[in-house]
Amino acid sequence: MVEGDDDSWYREWSATAEWVLARGEEALAGGHRTSARDAFLRAANYFRTSEFFLHGDPGDPRIRAASGRGVTTFRRAAELFTPAAEFLEIPYEGVTLPGYFFSCGAPSRAR
Repeated sequence: MVEGDDDSWYREWSATAEWVLARGEEALAGGHRTSARDAFLRAANYFRTSEFFLHGDPGDPRIRAASGRGVTTFRRAAELFTPAAEFLEIPYEGVTLPGYFFSCGAPSRAR
């Protein structure tokens, strides 16, 4: 990254996110669900990080693209929790907001 260069920030964090995502895909293909989940979580965070300094121009299409990749990657991770997260649509003032419910597992077990 070049200090003060927002494009290089975006470029390098995006590349890192893609690299980690690929490692997650490899882990999943090898049956390593926990490693895949953790890689997907990291990649989702890196996608979010990549677009942070782009908001000087709210119309920059890379913001929406990186955000979308982050959400998609997070959802892939969420499916690999045990139990898997549930995806929710929460009604709010005429629209719906996305939400996630992470259960602690079997209800018969004391918590």
